[in-house]
Amino acid sequence: MSEALWIKVIGTVPAVLWVAFAATVYLTLRVTIIDRMVPRLTAVRAMGVEVELAGELLDRAQEESPRG
Repeated sequence: MSEALWIKVIGTVPAVLWVAFAATVYLTLRVTIIDRMVPRLTAVRAMGVEVELAGELLDRAQEESPRG
């Protein structure tokens, strides 16, 4: 193989490894992500990539509020 081909292969390997890592994390944690985050979602905005997790904030505020 020529040197230019090896340089191209070595330059591509990190990107392939990152994609493999991200896919592994997603496939491993997707059930946890769905179980914990989806029930608490109150809004999703696509273009601005905004996700509101108001349910979690309200639960935390209720736990920390003084009981009277």
